[in-house]
Amino acid sequence: KLPDAAIEGFVGAVKKQLEAITESDRQMLLKLPEAVKLSLNNVHDIPGLIKNDIRDQSKMTPLLKL
Repeated sequence: KLPDAAIEGFVGAVKKQLEAITESDRQMLLKLPEAVKLSLNNVHDIPGLIKNDIRDQSKMTPLLKL
């Protein structure tokens, strides 16, 4: 089991990365096959998905490929 602090730290780092990229890069991310597989509509949903689904291997594999 992953410690909650580790998950929070990882999610925080992902949020910072998403804030640092341009809007065109965000739109490109949404077109990736992994994002489509996850029915991702907004890149700002990624941290929440990670936080909620990090222990579900079937969902994490595509998430981590983003």
